Amino acid sequence: MMQLAIYGAGSLGKNLYDVALRVNERDHRWTDIFFIDDIRQEHQFYQSQVHRLSEVQQMQEPVEAVVANGTPKDRKKMAEVLQQAGIALTNLIDPSAIIAPSAMFTGGGISILSYATVSSDAVVGENTLIQPYVHISHDVHVGANSVFSANVALGGKLQIGEECYFGLGAVIREELTIGARAIIGMGAVVLHDVDCDSIMVGNPARVLRKNETGEVFHR
Repeated sequence: MMQLAIYGAGSLGKNLYDVALRVNERDHRWTDIFFIDDIRQEHQFYQSQVHRLSEVQQMQEPVEAVVANGTPKDRKKMAEVLQQAGIALTNLIDPSAIIAPSAMFTGGGISILSYATVSSDAVVGENTLIQPYVHISHDVHVGANSVFSANVALGGKLQIGEECYFGLGAVIREELTIGARAIIGMGAVVLHDVDCDSIMVGNPARVLRKNETGEVFHR
C-alpha cells in the first residue's frame, strides 16, 4: 500500500487534505495522509502529522505526493525537490470533478478540486492546480505547473504556456494563446492573445506590467 504526502502545511494543504480524505473514502488508496514541511515547527497540523522531507525519505512504506502551493514558480521548484528526493508525484482528483474520458494528463502532480470540469480532448500538464468550479473547455492545452483559481472559465481550443496563473473568476475567450508565465488577474476578461510574462487585469483585460519575479501574492 501507498502513503500520500501533501508538500506544504498551509491553507491550500488543508484543502488538498480534505480532497484526499474524500478520495480515500471511496478508493481506499492510501494507508496514511500526512504533510511534508521543513519550515513549520509543529509536528501536528490539521488533523494529521507533519514530517520533514528527510524523515519521509527514511520511511519504509512507499510515499507519493502532491504540491500544496498556489504560485506557479514555487510549485515547479517544490516538485523538483520531491523528484530529487525520490518521491513520485501523483494526481489528486476530487470525486465531484467531471473529467471527460478523452481528456489527457501529461504527468503527475495534478490536483483537481471540487466540481471542476476538464472537457473533451483537453490536455493538462504535470503539476497543475485546478481549484473548485474551474471550467476547462474542449481542446484546451495547459502547460505544466499552471494554477487556476476558483471559478475560472476557459473557452475552447486555448493554448496555455507553462507556469501560468489565473486569478479568481477570470474568463478567457476561445482560441487564444496565453504565453508562459502569464498572470491573469482576478475577474479579468481576456479577449486577445497574451504574451509571455505579462500581467493582465481588467475587463477587457490589458497589460499591467511584465511578470519579472514570478510572484503572484504580494503582502
